[in-house]
Parts: sequence; structure tokens; C-alpha cells
Amino acid sequence: MHTAAEILAANGIKVKLLPNVQPTPVLCFAVRDLGCSAGIVITASHNARDWNGYKVYDRHGCQATDDIAHAIQAHLDSGEQIKSMASGHARECGLLSWVDEDLVSRYAEAAAASVPGGFAQAPLQMVYSPLHGTGGAPFLQIMKRLGIDSVQVVASQAEPDGSFPTCPLPNPEDPAALEMGMRVCTQTGAGLLLANDPDADRVGVGVLHDGVCHQLSGDEVALLLLDWMCRWRVEAGLPLEGMVAYATIVTTPLADSIARRWGIELRRTLTGFKYIGEQVCLLEEAGEVERFLLGIEESCGYLTGAYIRDKDGMSGAAAIALMAMWHERRGNDLLEALEQLYEEYGWCGSRQLNTRVEDGEVSATMGRLRSMPPKQLGDARIMRAVDYSQPCKMPTTASPSIVDECLLPSSDVLEFDLEHGCRVMIRPSGTEPKLKAYVFAQASSRALMEERLVGLVRDVRGLLESANG
Repeated sequence: MHTAAEILAANGIKVKLLPNVQPTPVLCFAVRDLGCSAGIVITASHNARDWNGYKVYDRHGCQATDDIAHAIQAHLDSGEQIKSMASGHARECGLLSWVDEDLVSRYAEAAAASVPGGFAQAPLQMVYSPLHGTGGAPFLQIMKRLGIDSVQVVASQAEPDGSFPTCPLPNPEDPAALEMGMRVCTQTGAGLLLANDPDADRVGVGVLHDGVCHQLSGDEVALLLLDWMCRWRVEAGLPLEGMVAYATIVTTPLADSIARRWGIELRRTLTGFKYIGEQVCLLEEAGEVERFLLGIEESCGYLTGAYIRDKDGMSGAAAIALMAMWHERRGNDLLEALEQLYEEYGWCGSRQLNTRVEDGEVSATMGRLRSMPPKQLGDARIMRAVDYSQPCKMPTTASPSIVDECLLPSSDVLEFDLEHGCRVMIRPSGTEPKLKAYVFAQASSRALMEERLVGLVRDVRGLLESANG
């Protein structure tokens, strides 16, 4: 980070360094709070330490979208000589300074204010892990502001350590990353596990039920949060009319049903929370940011307020804790609350498939899928195919809607909508030579949903292998 600061200073750019190591959401907040033109965080995020790299944010605190990323890459490829300035000289010239420690307190205050509150909380023991990352201190600050102190931190994972000694792949979607926290829950009887990835923009959740700790998927937490945020507003006497939530196109389709039930609009963006952040910026520019309710994505990313423009695993964890308390007062843990949702809206299951592709063959493989689309997957006929590489209107539950004229950026994604509300999404990985498939099955019962999911997974795997051949 110091090297980046010295290069920026040498080019006449004033640089503010955050105190100590900080989570990505704090950096996002700092860009707006300090009135900066851009922000940089160096992190491996939820990946292994060898994936350390840059996240770049624009003046809104929104992660760089494709046009900005391409411009940065073009400049890197230009071969222009890199200038650098010693940090001491940069400070003397007024080009380098440290941000006051109060920044983190301002962030924690804003994050806590974004989380629903004002209701009697049920006593609930909970376990928290920052997975050797940066989220511990800010998260506990948020919880303190919410009046919650019943948090047990996993001691062996409490301090920042870039080698991630107890979980080499600190991804909160991975059961192995949550293993130590789940063990503590089981041993102590704590009802809830919350785990941030090392840069604290994602959160994994475990629920103790009948003595066993069960991990919830990102989609399952997203459904619970969306439903609870709506229920809480109704209970608090706040209007739902005109409120809008955002989800990515690969987030569970059951979210649409919940949005329709509560009369809010759900808009879908391309994969990547940067696109949700971009939409919150557009709401703000239109003077309608108060309409923002929630942002959700299947990979454990959530945003509960417009104080930043990216997902926030710490405020997300705080919201999940309060949601668990809200349900606890009604006699349910989150696993039971989820089953009640499925009974009301229908059962929905999902599975991700990854198929490796030879280097340089990803585009050709996607091309074969486009030229020879299937007519049926599992026991369901394909009712509609959407090619996101062509101009596509932003999917929305509202009709009519002001976003009917909003086109999504072109993206190499295929969507197959099937009978029974089932869906398959296929896209290339953004980092590796492989295709990712998101498979969703819906049904009126758990047994039928699981049967459909098995058939879909079988046929989608065969489809990918055939296209890859």
C-alpha cells in the first residue's frame, strides 16, 4: 500500500492512508466521507493469500465497473515509466497524510444506523469470526452501538493474519472456513455463527438447530433478509410502497416472489456487487436514495443501507444477528424461519457447477451453447432463453417501471427459464478458465424440489461437458 501511495504522490495526487489494516467497507465509506476521487484496497478478499490484488473504487465509493477497469489496464499496458516519491518527501510536500482514527467510528455509526432496530431484542448467544481478517474490531463497534454484547469471538481466528493459518481458503461460502466457528457453537450452545471473510465484505452464517450447526447458503440468507426487512418495516409502521431492492441475475428466483408479496420492486443487475452499487448511485442522483431497501447476491454479499456503495459483511452480520433475535422472540431459529418461507412461497434449491475449459476455449464453448441451446433440462421444458451478450432490459418485478428503458451492459451470460419456475444460468468465470452454472429448482414440496434439482444438475453437467468437447 505504501508503494501505491508513493507512486500516486509522485504523480501529484494527494493520498490519504487509512490507519492500520482496515476492511474493504471502511475504505468504501472513507472515499465518500473524505471526498476522495478514488480509493484502493489491497486484499485477497475471500481467496487464498496468493490472490492478493487491487480493488479500485471511484469517487462514489463504488467498485470500478468495466469501463474504468479497462482504462486502468490500458494505462498499465502502455509501458509508461513509473515514477515514485519517498513517503517522507511526499508528506513534506503535503501529498501524503494519515486518516484520523475517528473514521472507523464514523463508519460504525453509519453502518449501525442502516440496520433495522427499535424492537425488543431476544437474548441470543452468538459466535463471531473474522477468519484472521480485518472485520473484528469494526464489527464489535457496530454491535456495541446496537446494544449487543453477547458475542463470543473465535479466539484462534481473532487477529489479522494474512497467512490464514486455520483456514487457508477463508471463503465464508466454504464449510471448511466455518468449521472452527461451528464447533464453538456446538460446544457452547450458541444459536448463531457469523463469519466475515478477511476483507469483511461477505458474511457466512451458521444456525444451531437440535444440537447441530447448519450452514445457510448466501441465497437462503438473502431470502430471509429480504422478507424480514419488509416485515420489520410493516411492524414499525414504515411504508413499503416505492421501496426497491436489488439482486444479481444469479441470485435465487424466489426473491422475486417475496418482493411481489410485499409490494416492493426487485431489480436485477449483472453478477458482481459493483453493479448494485452503481444502481444505488443512480437512485441518489435521481434524489430517490431513500427508496433503497436492500442489496443481495448469492455469494454472501449484502448491503442494508446507502451509506456505502458495495456489500458490507459487518453491517450484514449485524442485521442477521438482529433478524435472528426477531425470529427468536417468535419461537423460531433462522432454519425454522427459512422453512416457513419455503412453505409459504414454495421450495427452492440451488447448486453451482464448475467445468474447466482449455485456455482460450471459453468463448468457443459459450458459442456452442448459444448455437445449440437445449430444449429440455431435467423434467422441464425451456420456456425462454436470454442471451445477456445482446441488449437486455433490466429484469424487474415492477410493471410498468422506470427501468423498462434501462439496458444492462453486455455480458457473456446465458439464462434458460424452464417450466415450474426452474432456471439455469451459465457464464465464464471472471478469474479462471472455467464455466460456472447456477441451477435453480422450484416445487411445492421439498421432495419434489430435490428430485427436480437432481435431474437439472445431471443434465446441465452433461450439457457443459458436451459443449466443452
